[in-house]
Amino acid sequence: MPFNFNRAALAEKIAGIGTQPAKIADLSVSESPEATWLKVAFKLESGHVLESFVAIDAAETSPHLSRVGEGIALIEQLCQATGVDIDSLTEPREIMTAFLGKRVQASIVHKTAKGAPTAVIKLISALPEGQ
Repeated sequence: MPFNFNRAALAEKIAGIGTQPAKIADLSVSESPEATWLKVAFKLESGHVLESFVAIDAAETSPHLSRVGEGIALIEQLCQATGVDIDSLTEPREIMTAFLGKRVQASIVHKTAKGAPTAVIKLISALPEGQ
């Protein structure tokens, strides 16, 4: 398949804007000297896979400390969407078992990253009844 620099063609290949059901297909927690990172892969009903990569803890001197709020917000959204009690998550690794395979509703937006369109998940919520 030849590489295509056409932005309009690329925009047609990425996940569409809006909400759709998604399955939490993969989660991983990794640690570095400065932060603990959470990577979540969401497999959308459309077949696209979108990933979120956030800091969930950081040392007070870490340059990533300001990003932890985004990670905590993602965990809170996942808890609310799946019915997991956030207080039950006492270790970062428990996040993987708590959410893996769960279905959620993903709200998707497009943004431009370095001149190219990309799809990102803006909000995670519970699936509507019956889905």
